[in-house]
Amino acid sequence: MLKGGDDMAKAAADRDERLALPPAGTTYWVSRRKAQVVMAVERGLLSIDEVCRRYRMDPEEFALWRRRLHKAGKQSLRITRTQEYRRKETPQS
Repeated sequence: MLKGGDDMAKAAADRDERLALPPAGTTYWVSRRKAQVVMAVERGLLSIDEVCRRYRMDPEEFALWRRRLHKAGKQSLRITRTQEYRRKETPQS
């Protein structure tokens, strides 16, 4: 296959993956959607700034998703898990 064909195929795959992302303004987050967004950033489809604008979140929230996904997998992104992990990550006074 020609290099131009490879570039076109990659561009089409990137476009399809961007279309599969949660819509801008999403407020209901399930673990699958969070993982999709993290992976889109890691693949270079979106920047962290784009994610924060698109989904109205701060960079710390995204960083938390990323850390949890890499540390314990998609199941760690569940909201009930998030609450448990927050308690563990918060230093006790």
